[in-house]
Amino acid sequence: MKGRILYITKHNPWSKGGGPYASYIYLIAFLSLFKDYQIDICLSSNSIPPKEFLDNTNINIIRVPRRNTVSRIFSIFTGITHRYQKIALNLINQNVYDYCIFDHSSIAGTLVNFLHSNTKSIVIHHNFERVYYQDNSSSIIMKKLFLPHVINCEKIAYAKCDINIFLTNEDQKQFEDTYGSNQKKNIVTGIFDVNPIQINPHNTLVSDGSIKLAITGSLDNLQNIDSIQFFTKYLYPLIPENVSIIVAGKNPKDDIINTLQELDRVKLIANPDSIDDILNDTSILLCPARLGSGIKIRVSDGLRNGIPVIAHTTSSRGYSEFIKLGYLYSFNTPSEFANRLFELINKIKHNKILSSDIQNAYRSICSLTNVIEKIENCIRSL
Repeated sequence: MKGRILYITKHNPWSKGGGPYASYIYLIAFLSLFKDYQIDICLSSNSIPPKEFLDNTNINIIRVPRRNTVSRIFSIFTGITHRYQKIALNLINQNVYDYCIFDHSSIAGTLVNFLHSNTKSIVIHHNFERVYYQDNSSSIIMKKLFLPHVINCEKIAYAKCDINIFLTNEDQKQFEDTYGSNQKKNIVTGIFDVNPIQINPHNTLVSDGSIKLAITGSLDNLQNIDSIQFFTKYLYPLIPENVSIIVAGKNPKDDIINTLQELDRVKLIANPDSIDDILNDTSILLCPARLGSGIKIRVSDGLRNGIPVIAHTTSSRGYSEFIKLGYLYSFNTPSEFANRLFELINKIKHNKILSSDIQNAYRSICSLTNVIEKIENCIRSL
C-alpha cells in the first residue's frame, strides 16, 4: 500500500438523482486513481455498496447513521449540517492520511481545519452552493437560519482545501468573483461517464416517422417543479401538435401530476426503472430548468444516449463543447426555444444529426480517463 485516504461523500452514490450520480462517478474516479491506497470511505447508513466494493480489501466502508434530533436542532448554532463530523474527527485523530477527499463543501467546511498538516485536502463542489440552496429551500425561516452556514462552509472549503474541483467553468468563475483568489489548485472536470453504454445502432432519431420529446429529472424539488411549470405555461404551446411528449422522473408532486394530466400530448412516467430505456425511444431531450447552480446531470443522460438536447441557458452550463458541435441547443426565452426546436426538428427529419455521432462525441469529451489524468496532474503539482 502506498498510503491511506479518507473519503467522505454526502450523497448515497447508488441512489437515483443528479447529486448521487455525481457522487458515484467521482467515487469511481478516485478509486481508480488511488487503487494502490488503503481507503476509508464514509457513507450514509442507507447506502448499499455493491459486492465489488465490499470484497475489495483496499476499501474500508464506514456506514454512518443519521444524526439524532438534538444534533440536528443544534446545527442551527454549530453550522454542522451533515452526519459525518464526529466519526470523521475520530478517524482523523486515529490515522495519518495522505489525502482527505470531501464530496461536498458542507463537509469540507466543518472538517478541513482539523486535518494534519501533511494531509492534502480535495473538495468536490457540486455547484455554487449558496445559489443552489436559495433556489431549493421552500422555508423562508430555514433559509435565514442555514444560509449563513452554507455560505461559511463553502467559503472555508474554497479557501482551505488544497484542490478545489468544479463541475463547470461557470461555477469556478462564480467562486472567484464572490470569494476572490484562493491561491490553491482549482480545476474544472465537468461530467463524465464511468460505464459507457453501447453505441445506439439506430442512427436516425425518428424511429416511426414521428418526433418524440422527453423531459427527465426528479419531480419533487423546487427547481424542477419550477421547470415543469415554466414548460407547461410557456413552452408547451409552442411545440408542434405532431410531437409527442414524455415527462419522466421520481416522486412527482400532486400538483405536477394534475397539471400534466390536463395536457393531451403529455405522458407522465413516475419513478421509471430506467431513464436509458425511455431515452432510447426519444428524438429530443428538453431540459427547461432555469434555477439552481452546477451542472444538470439529466442533460448528460441525453447526450450519452445519443439524443440531442434543448436546454435553458442555466441548464446548459458545463456543456459548451456540445453547443459548439450542434448537439445541444441553448435558449433563454420561449421564442428562442421555438426557433431552436424548429431548427433541430428540421435537422433530425433530414438526418443531418445522427445518434451515433452524438454518442461518439460524448465518449470522447466525457472520458473517465481524461478526468483521472487531469486530477492526477493537479495532485502531482502540489
